[in-house]
Amino acid sequence: MKPLWKYTVALLIIASMFHLAGCASPSQPTRFYRLNAAVDLPAPAETTQTRLPEVGLGPVHLSSYLDRPQIVNRTGLYRLQLNEFDQWAGTLQENIIQVLVDYLSASLGENRVVAYPWHSSLKPSYEISLYFSRFDAVDGLQVILQARWMLLDRAKGKVLDTRQVTLSEPIEGPEPEAIVAAGSRALEHLSRRLEALLRKQL
Repeated sequence: MKPLWKYTVALLIIASMFHLAGCASPSQPTRFYRLNAAVDLPAPAETTQTRLPEVGLGPVHLSSYLDRPQIVNRTGLYRLQLNEFDQWAGTLQENIIQVLVDYLSASLGENRVVAYPWHSSLKPSYEISLYFSRFDAVDGLQVILQARWMLLDRAKGKVLDTRQVTLSEPIEGPEPEAIVAAGSRALEHLSRRLEALLRKQL
């Protein structure tokens, strides 16, 4: 008869193998999200003359804690929660630019706004650059957007306006989709500020 300790060791090895196999298996699939402009974009006008864009939107810079694939949620004054299974599809930076361009195109008119980086043949008269210091959920209750913009007259090389804005939008539900929807609405409010700024120049 083999000593009892040999059976114990064998059982421990088998249990460890099952545990490792369980850890190696995927726990749940990653879900991906995109911010979206909730507007009906105007249909392209039927004209033989191509209108050059007047406004270049971008570049957009993000605070380093936002420049990541995970959706960021603040759970306290000093703590951030990153959910590995709820991530942005593509980069948040490009997504923000596209949503703002969609909103501004819907309000200012087709082909008047172009997204950064634009082709060298396009020479918009004005450029809006933005720096986002905050764009996160707070305890699953609201999304806080804090950004500084700079409006540049490209022909004169002159800064026409620079300002910081802080916006909040309630999160209407417990799911990650509700965070993304609130973020999209916050960008809509930001686009309205930018639209009012641009209408003074266009």
